[in-house]
This record gives sequence, C-alpha cells and structure tokens, in this order.
Amino acid sequence: MEFSKMDIIAASAKDPNVSVRGQRSEVISHLGPAVQVALQFQRILSVVSLSVLLRTYFLATHLLLVSKFVAWQAIIVSRFVLFQTAVTSWVAGRAAWNCKSMRRIRKKFEYEFYTFILGSGGNSLFCMMFWPGWWILGLVTLAIWSCIG
Repeated sequence: MEFSKMDIIAASAKDPNVSVRGQRSEVISHLGPAVQVALQFQRILSVVSLSVLLRTYFLATHLLLVSKFVAWQAIIVSRFVLFQTAVTSWVAGRAAWNCKSMRRIRKKFEYEFYTFILGSGGNSLFCMMFWPGWWILGLVTLAIWSCIG
C-alpha cells in the first residue's frame, strides 16, 4: 500500500512517532556534512584570524616602542654631533682668523678701506651718504608729498 505525500504529512502531524522511509532527499543528506565542514572551517578560520590579529597588535606595539627609542637616540646623537661640529668650527675659525697670512690680508683691507675713505672718491661718497641735511630734505619732501598728494 502506498501513501501519498498528503497522507504522510497528515500522519506525521497527528502522531510524531510515525517514521516514513524516503522522506529525506539526497540534497539534505549531502547538505548536513557540508554544513558541518563549513562550520568547522569557520571555527578554524576564526581562531587563525584572532591569532594573526593579536600577533599583529603586539608586533605593532613593539615596533612603536622601538621606533620611539630609536628616534630619541637619534635626537641625542644629532644634538651631540651638532654641538661638536659647532665647537670644532669655532676653534677652526679662531685659528684661521689669527694665522699670519690672515693678519696680513686684514691689514691690507684696512689700508685700502682707509685710503678709500680719506681719498678723493670715498670722502665725497660718505659725505653724501651721511650728510645730516638729507634727513631734513627727506622730511620736507615727505611733508610736501602728503599735503599735495
């Protein structure tokens, strides 16, 4: 005797202990293990990704601390090198300024400067530049310009 699907559904609704052969299809029988494999793979993937995330966090934190330390060391070393360079440059400059050939060159420049100022060309130039009347002429010109224009 064969039962239709409606009879099976009606019988299973009335009595839950009724078992019917052939009720499960092949898709459902293959879907169960596939879902179990997918769930297992998801658990493994979550454990691996959490492990990678934690390792990355600790590595990034460690790299930040190391980079801060290296930056501070670089600042200290660069300040020391800058100070030593300035001191060495100052000592070298003083040595070059006080050497015999530099003193001769300085004396030559002083002589040329004094002869230019006291000579004919420099005297008139400096008188034109530093004559006190230029201030008076400049103020008068500024007053006229502001009144007229």
